[in-house]
Amino acid sequence: MQEITLEKVCGDIETAINTRNWQLVEALLWPAMDQYPDIPILSFYAGNYFFQTDRNQMSTIMYERGLRLEPNPVVMSNVGAALRRMGRMDEATRWLRKSVGYEPDNANAWTNLCATYVNEGNPDAGLAYGKRALKCRVWGADKDYVIRRAKWNMGLLYLERGDFKRGFGFYREALGDQRPIRSYGTQGNEEAVTPFPEPQLLDAKLHSENKKKGKTLVVWGEQGIGDELMMASMIPDAMADYNVIFDCHPRLEWFFRQKWPDLAIHPTRKNDYIDWPLEEGLHVDFKLPIGDLGHLYRKERRDFQTAWRKDGPFYTWPEAEADEYRARLKRLAKGRKIVGLATRGGYPSTARFQRSIKPDLLGGLLARDDILYVCLDYEDMSLLMAHVEEHHGADRMVWYPALLHAWDYHHTAALVAACDAVVTVCQSVAHLSASIGQKTFVMAPHRVAWRYGLKSKDWYWYPSPKTQIYRQAENGDWTGAHKELMEDLDATLGRS
Repeated sequence: MQEITLEKVCGDIETAINTRNWQLVEALLWPAMDQYPDIPILSFYAGNYFFQTDRNQMSTIMYERGLRLEPNPVVMSNVGAALRRMGRMDEATRWLRKSVGYEPDNANAWTNLCATYVNEGNPDAGLAYGKRALKCRVWGADKDYVIRRAKWNMGLLYLERGDFKRGFGFYREALGDQRPIRSYGTQGNEEAVTPFPEPQLLDAKLHSENKKKGKTLVVWGEQGIGDELMMASMIPDAMADYNVIFDCHPRLEWFFRQKWPDLAIHPTRKNDYIDWPLEEGLHVDFKLPIGDLGHLYRKERRDFQTAWRKDGPFYTWPEAEADEYRARLKRLAKGRKIVGLATRGGYPSTARFQRSIKPDLLGGLLARDDILYVCLDYEDMSLLMAHVEEHHGADRMVWYPALLHAWDYHHTAALVAACDAVVTVCQSVAHLSASIGQKTFVMAPHRVAWRYGLKSKDWYWYPSPKTQIYRQAENGDWTGAHKELMEDLDATLGRS
């Protein structure tokens, strides 16, 4: 009988974490910690378990407990990564600098330092750390992963800075959960009989050699539905060079079929297994995630402007449905203007705190008795509606959760189109409203994602005078942005 030693238990726990077998992790880890509470590696495993299951505060507690038992630069780096996820950037940076102080050649720590500057409004500082990570000596099986993760974060920082050529060049280096690779040969089914090979991942060299030669390219959507609407504006460029098949988000299928009736569309990008290539007997030459189109077609700012002049607004909406909503809203408005309002964006792991506006900060808007507001947020807004009713009256805002929660996103588009204008934070409604040509006023935090740029009032993805960005000051003050927004909104609505 094999002896059960602490070394074996640790090896089994590490294997279970690496294979994401969380049930086995719990079965092994907690009894081991009860029996050996002062073994640092067990606290490290506990921190990794919580980190990989998105319980970041618990992961920091476990990591810091292990560090009290034994200082370790790898664990310090992990503490910094967990704190970064929670938006606690000053604490994250302090731990990461401490890590590289112990181990100056720690590429992971330098990469995490680089990542703390993503969406922080200071891309140059983060790029310096990313370049330092690439200079580190990295060995072993993790070498490719470490280098590509550094380049991914650098790509986001270059994009934030407006250096699109280098930004999209590095952006395509990402691996893992952030940009999963899709399979169109085996469909993930080892028993499938595949009449065609897995297509190549298209890069700049292959593109240069094969464009306009009748090759077939599968493009799949990625990230949120707002991102997919935004990035799909590059589909026409790809259609000029390839026979494109678009593996899109099922909530957005209506938009793409209306825009490109002759495009082959499969609303399957949320499916684990892809069946249609086999069913249709397709030969696919190349594939790529939709963000990689930027590497091929959006190298300069003028490329975005050219696309808008040629194809913008990018999408339409169900006109009869919008007319119905418009008539209903006008009856409720009784002569008032109708303004859509979206106040929340993202999740805790995607900067929700920075992307959401509390009701008291919207006081200047909500106090207007000459506007009927239409809530456009896609979650439970019962508390906001109660706040508006208590402080501003029951007829100040309407909310139609059945429309906003509908799976098909074009119902939200109809409601957006029924408004006179839309005021929104950085969320999918901002992309939807701007992309259909609605008058769109975007309230962007100082710590803004790369999609919105750093300083310009114009939004380069949707370069129309109907779309404007109002930016929070570096100290967190919304006063100037709010004043400017109100002035522009009044001008747009014809109010003095």
